This record gives sequence, structure tokens and C-alpha cells, in this order.
Amino acid sequence: MSNVQEPNIRKGSHLEETFRKAVIEALENLLDQKRIAGSLVDYFILQDFGLDIAVFMKWPNNRFTVRFLELKAFVGSSQGGVKFGDQQGKGPQVDILLLKNSQLNLANQFIR
Repeated sequence: MSNVQEPNIRKGSHLEETFRKAVIEALENLLDQKRIAGSLVDYFILQDFGLDIAVFMKWPNNRFTVRFLELKAFVGSSQGGVKFGDQQGKGPQVDILLLKNSQLNLANQFIR
């Protein structure tokens, strides 16, 4: 994405939410530009749709695409790095990594 401002993320509370909001704003700006230019018919964004963000898009050739995004931010406030899964080692992030190679190749078409 060109001309995207870096989010202003400061140590404190709600760091990943600040990052998520900045990414959604950048996505909306990019997709609105594509819609205005006529290269995208419509889109909508859902949060926490299994992963952090899901973007559903309809293109002029009547093609539909979806992209799922899992966001991670390391700002030094989480001991041991970034959060991954829940405290029991479960969750969609873990489930994805446990897929067979053929399933990972399929997921790779849709997940970023």
C-alpha cells in the first residue's frame, strides 16, 4: 500500500487494538480508492471473524475474493514476545499452523 502513514503506537494499554484500527483505516482508504476508480465494485470488513480482520471484495468482472488477516505487534510490553493462541495453547492461530502442508497451501491463498 502506498502513501500509508505509520500508526502512532505508544507503550501502554490497547496496543494491538490501536494497530488493528490503523490497519483497517489503511485498508478502507485503499479499497475506497479502488472503488472510486471503478476497479472494485464493493467491499466490507469484519473484525474477529476467526482471525483479526476479514475483507470481502467484489470486483467488476463479477469475481469475489476474501482475505483474512492476523495482526501481530511487538512493542516490548508482552513478556516473551507477541501473544499467540490462548493460555491453553489453543485458538485459530494454532489451528492454522497444525494444518497439513496441502491445507496450508490452500489457506495461503486467503490468509495474510
